[in-house]
Amino acid sequence: MTDTDLKELVASLAVAQKETNRQLEQTDGNLRRLEGLFNNQWGRLVEALVEPACLRLFQEWGIAVNYTMRRVKSGDLASGMEIDVLLVNGTEAVAVEVKTTCRVEDIRNVLEQLDKFKLAFPAFAAHRVYGGIAAINFDEDSDRHAFQQGLFVLKTSGETVAIANTHGFRPRVF
Repeated sequence: MTDTDLKELVASLAVAQKETNRQLEQTDGNLRRLEGLFNNQWGRLVEALVEPACLRLFQEWGIAVNYTMRRVKSGDLASGMEIDVLLVNGTEAVAVEVKTTCRVEDIRNVLEQLDKFKLAFPAFAAHRVYGGIAAINFDEDSDRHAFQQGLFVLKTSGETVAIANTHGFRPRVF
């Protein structure tokens, strides 16, 4: 093999490597989009399972909510947020974040959102606001952490959802 042949082979391999890298980047992007689509649809399914049970569960808990709303958004630029499931009556509101898998970091995020809730949703400024987290799986003892932080914990129970807090639990008011 001559020097010229070797140089042409190296140049050809470099071009092939660039094309392979481009294709891998495109494939990675496609996989990320599919993962996002799957997670988004999975999240909506979990929300659809949780919302119908919430009204009854919180009424049984003694919080007389009579309306549920899904994916409630605040357009306030400074404190905008989205609540997955919001339950309300004239004086109380329960904001529930829904996750497929809940981690301790998710609890921290929920608490931060709840601290800003009344700024983002001034129509509920006079309400007693409670927080909740609903998930299929709780990792890293996140359910215990949520209990300790005063959040309602909603877990799957057979074919439905149940509040996992014990009846001595006192929810935190935000």
